[in-house]
Amino acid sequence: MPGSGNKFVLMILLAIFLAAAVASATPLSMQHEKPHPVTAKSKIILQKPAKLVIIIDPGHGGNDPGAISESGLKEKNITLQYAKNLRALLAKNAKYKVFLTRTKDVYVGLKERTVKARDLHADLFISLHADINPDAKVRGLSVYTLSSAAAADEMEKLDNQPDKASALGHLDLSRENKDAKDVVIDLVQSENRNASAKFAEVVVHELGGQARLLGHSHRFAGYVVLTGIDVPSVLIELGYLSNKYEEKMLVKPDYRKKLAGALAHAVDVYFRK
Repeated sequence: MPGSGNKFVLMILLAIFLAAAVASATPLSMQHEKPHPVTAKSKIILQKPAKLVIIIDPGHGGNDPGAISESGLKEKNITLQYAKNLRALLAKNAKYKVFLTRTKDVYVGLKERTVKARDLHADLFISLHADINPDAKVRGLSVYTLSSAAAADEMEKLDNQPDKASALGHLDLSRENKDAKDVVIDLVQSENRNASAKFAEVVVHELGGQARLLGHSHRFAGYVVLTGIDVPSVLIELGYLSNKYEEKMLVKPDYRKKLAGALAHAVDVYFRK
């Protein structure tokens, strides 16, 4: 089950094996320094809650309106409406615990959104947006996950932090040596990107049955809200406010219910796989 404790247990066991292999390859001349060994008794603590935690992120807010259509429709209001609809649908499932990064028209910093997801040990992060395009004829939905270049940049930033392991909110690596920490963090980011891509594929399939998608609808970018190391994350563009048809559709309650329903079903499908 994506995002479940079992996934992380398997991942950490693999990390322990690899880190042990690194330790065994250490020259004898260095072994007298007695680095902290990685063993089955190492206190790598999993603190995943019983319920699956889902964070819904309504893009923009407060003094940041996001995209604005010619008629004055603001992206920040659209995303909040869709987020609330999606939350209501997901909350009907007893397996989920659902949070919004904002529940009203306030500004929340981009990093604050990812930190909240990490602090709540989120199993999934869904950021909702609506775009504009210089070509008013362009319309269609799209889904973004973190690009390879952005992932590499994020790891480089972590390498320059005194406590690199602090990026993993649900793991206690305080007693592990540097090699073990690096192996675990690399594995977690790789697993996270794979999980994000899997969820994006499900979202594309579900939304494609309800609305028009852009060509190459699963796209890659370096958006800050996608950079959480251990939280599968997607950013969904619900449509173009610069397109008259999509602007009209996005404010219709029935259309909103239809798209929110497709996203809720995508979450169910993802966690069943």
